[in-house]
Amino acid sequence: MKFFVSACALLCALSVTSAWSQNAPNGQFGVGLTLGSSYSGAQFTYAVNPNIHVGARLGFASISQGGVSQSQFGFGPFFRYLFTSSGVTPYLHAEFAYASTSTAGQSATSSALLLGGGVALAA
Repeated sequence: MKFFVSACALLCALSVTSAWSQNAPNGQFGVGLTLGSSYSGAQFTYAVNPNIHVGARLGFASISQGGVSQSQFGFGPFFRYLFTSSGVTPYLHAEFAYASTSTAGQSATSSALLLGGGVALAA
């Protein structure tokens, strides 16, 4: 068991080391998963250059409970600007989010302009 834990710790350390040696994305595509909001789903990103990223989120959810079913489709194109291209860097994020929901034959749509920021680790 000690060997297994030591091997896992070594593997994690080597993974972090290789992540630090990578270049910031430039002209590359990325695919991710966004969870925890009504706009959860797959995320597709293209790095125009190391500082500018554009992309979109696509999501679908279907829930059935107590004889009532609900389905939701969401789409959200976004733009992200990273202030530097290496190390821990702050970024600005702008996204237009659209969602269409259908519950028991009733339909509704919603849209929002999401503005925010965060911190990213750019190697």
